[in-house]
Amino acid sequence: MSSDTPGEVYITRELGHGVTVRHAPPCALLSLGALVERGFISLHAPDTVNIADQVLYRITGYSTEHQALTLELLEDWRPVPTARLTEAEVQDIKARWRKTYAKADAAHNVEVLVPARPAGQWATDHTLHMFNQIEKRPGPETDSEGRHWTEARKTGLAIAVCNCGYSSGWVPRGKLPGRLSLLAQHGTPVPTEP
Repeated sequence: MSSDTPGEVYITRELGHGVTVRHAPPCALLSLGALVERGFISLHAPDTVNIADQVLYRITGYSTEHQALTLELLEDWRPVPTARLTEAEVQDIKARWRKTYAKADAAHNVEVLVPARPAGQWATDHTLHMFNQIEKRPGPETDSEGRHWTEARKTGLAIAVCNCGYSSGWVPRGKLPGRLSLLAQHGTPVPTEP
């Protein structure tokens, strides 16, 4: 196939990965139906088509024979495929890096943020949550069957609770201490019996 002969753009949709452009030829055809129906194909500018934020084509014309737009590849933003390394190659790269950059006398300070507990000791860790108080009421009727929306608003009160048992109670939101201050106020995790 010559570079002027339109090829096919291969697109897959995979659960957990979304839409992937598998093949993007230098020249391609795009039906107007695909442009209208596909959410991942869009006009980037009046004369360019963006496919899944991975490739950008310029519209070069219209093929009456195929009843489709003719496209020319402008930009390809897909990642370059990488080769898989063997375990020996990985170890070789690590050894060369250590030889060039690692320093035997380098030391890094480690700051312990959570006090150590003896193995097997259960404790309730701090998992602090803050909630705004909300009040609700039925809204006005919106149709002939008497259905309505529920209206909700903040009362201005908030509460902080923690897995260790701490609770601030409902207080005005502006008077609730900050998260770090609250953690400092109610101490270390509480040991529990097994």
